[in-house]
Amino acid sequence: MQKNTAIKLDLSPQPTVAVVLGNQHLTSLAAVALFDFLDKHGIAIKAIISCGGGSLASSMRGMGLSTAEMLDAIQRLTHVPHYNSLDYRTLFSMLPFQPFQFQTPASVFKPTQLQQAFHEIFGEKTTAECSPKLYFQATNIYDATGVLLSEGKLKEVVYASTAAFPMHPPICIDGQWLVNGSFSQALPLWNAVKAVNADIFIALNVEQFFGMHEPYPYFLTSFFDAVYAQIEKPQHLVAIDQHHHAIVFIPMRIEKEISFHNLSKRGCKRIMSEATVKINERAEDIFEAFITSRKKT
Repeated sequence: MQKNTAIKLDLSPQPTVAVVLGNQHLTSLAAVALFDFLDKHGIAIKAIISCGGGSLASSMRGMGLSTAEMLDAIQRLTHVPHYNSLDYRTLFSMLPFQPFQFQTPASVFKPTQLQQAFHEIFGEKTTAECSPKLYFQATNIYDATGVLLSEGKLKEVVYASTAAFPMHPPICIDGQWLVNGSFSQALPLWNAVKAVNADIFIALNVEQFFGMHEPYPYFLTSFFDAVYAQIEKPQHLVAIDQHHHAIVFIPMRIEKEISFHNLSKRGCKRIMSEATVKINERAEDIFEAFITSRKKT
């Protein structure tokens, strides 16, 4: 493992920093490594904008959980038995000549186990009780527009940001039926630049390709990720054009044999280790962003 670059930052005054976390579930583990890096160098986070897996890490950071507590909670989520709760009404509605109607909310699986897991982790805590400021990217299921949530119960906004429709049903928040934010912005950088006034944005996302000949759910995931990546490209260009300071991208690519479901402690350590290496590779860019931003202020 590479060692962190030995650079001492002059943090008076410190430029404001916002972190943007992408959709992939493994991004949640990589984000923990990023938080550790920023804490080690005394870099405060003004806001975190996230969706999907990134929302798991951002919400736990907002609650003030330690690295060990975040890793424990993330690993518990990997063992939630989603597939033991098939929604037969939805499945039967796909068959001809069946008297079952598809209704919202509906999906392949019922959300019971996932929502229970979120309740065990977040309880009744709200976004107002969190620090730094949290924003969660979700998608309106009726018109596919992006919705940035910053208020509400954590267990609800995190579910909205992570609900993988059509596997998991949408949730109604403020009169809108919402699902995973990746359908509108898999790495919500564009909304981040519009919503948060920060000098530096650090954007982290994990890419994962399972291959053409893997089981169908993994192949489908790879296809969706490729679609999201294509959608993101013009959004990133607009975000860069709108933002007048620095945006530092930390892309990661994980080997296909690492799966979020039933992730072992060894798997968690591997993701953390690979993320630490990638973050250290971009350390000079982060430090340079500080220097550049201070010259502009």
